[in-house]
Amino acid sequence: ECKWQNNINITLSSSANSGIAYYEVDWDGDGNANTTTGANFIPGNGYNSCNNRFRAVDNVGNRSGWTEVHHIHMDTEAPGKTSVNLNGYSSGSWTNGNVTQSFSATDGLSGIAYYEYNHDAVSPGVQIPNPWVISWDGEWNFYIRAVDHAGNKGAWSDMYTIRRHTHTGSSSSGG
Repeated sequence: ECKWQNNINITLSSSANSGIAYYEVDWDGDGNANTTTGANFIPGNGYNSCNNRFRAVDNVGNRSGWTEVHHIHMDTEAPGKTSVNLNGYSSGSWTNGNVTQSFSATDGLSGIAYYEYNHDAVSPGVQIPNPWVISWDGEWNFYIRAVDHAGNKGAWSDMYTIRRHTHTGSSSSGG
């Protein structure tokens, strides 16, 4: 499966009478070894190939056949801090209209998958659409962060406050 991940660790194993000296890695599927590795293959950030294969080399130079193809796409870097556009609304002011928010953040490898919010920059995030419309009454502090396709979570945005009230009070006269 060709999808981005942030925690790939491939454990290779083989056996030979003389013992395994190392493993060879074929990045592009052309049958030539591009590098060597020990029994644990941990690709670095940005490692990106749909044609990885591995083979063992024993202590006297014999090589095994290549493994099946492995898809490896490694992204260990979090997206940048999220910027929030309140589209004309001013944080902390009262309104009786809907508040439309839009978000942006950068991610150098796998791209932004979605955004999350919470009210305290500590609790787990809740996935939201982009743009996101607040159409209910109340007063809340918000923090927003981006999550990339590998599951890395960016820094929370600066806090902003939405205050919305649409109900009018009733008046009564005494008699």
